[in-house]
Amino acid sequence: MPNPDSHRKLGEAFYEISLKFLQSDDDALFRTAISRAYFGLYHIAIFVAKKLEPKVSQYCTLNLTNLSEDHANLRKFLECAGKNLPHERLTHLRHLATLLFDLREARNEADYNPETVAELILSTQSGRGIGIRDEISTFAITKSALLKELI
Repeated sequence: MPNPDSHRKLGEAFYEISLKFLQSDDDALFRTAISRAYFGLYHIAIFVAKKLEPKVSQYCTLNLTNLSEDHANLRKFLECAGKNLPHERLTHLRHLATLLFDLREARNEADYNPETVAELILSTQSGRGIGIRDEISTFAITKSALLKELI
């Protein structure tokens, strides 16, 4: 597995690309933006998890094997870490885990369902009434708060 900093850099690059593509009215570019945003967040989450692993290893196991299960394992690790760290980090880690889940769902919908109109993904994917475009924007806030603590 690459060093954690390479995950951070790749995640930030994917996120920046997603912001550019989100501005497009083209359905394929919008779908690509959702996918890049998810994988940007995924790589940032790996960076965060690897930095936190030594602090929570007695409670939580980070099991990443480059298989599809890594997505769920990463989210479980973040939720576990959030329960075993000081309160101020709990909110950021829960938000990161929730964003990871929401964007994974949106990515699956965008990548695998040709009937889905991009605007439908925007308005209905999140059960909390927040559109995916808004969630991608809030990713920057969560990322900044976590990275500030870790770097």
